Amino acid sequence: MNNHLLLYFYFSVTGIRIWTAVLSTGFVCTFYTSIGGIKAVVWTDFFQALMMYGSILVIVVKGTIDLGGFDVVWQRNFEGERIEFWRWVFYLLIFTL
Repeated sequence: MNNHLLLYFYFSVTGIRIWTAVLSTGFVCTFYTSIGGIKAVVWTDFFQALMMYGSILVIVVKGTIDLGGFDVVWQRNFEGERIEFWRWVFYLLIFTL
């Protein structure tokens, strides 16, 4: 996709010019890090990771419930031959230029 088109979409959705967004994000991140120090950044990263993994868990649980439960999900995967516990295939990876 053309970069100019992406910038147009960004501006039309947010109403903020791209350089304003870049500079303000850089300023806020620098200020946040300098005031709170690395400890604040580590805690922010921790909570961000917690939110990401929690969201994945919620999506898996909601999807399982919407399909009718774990038994239905397991049966559909078994019928689609997606469950293969005892089939071990080792591939030799060869990297060439």
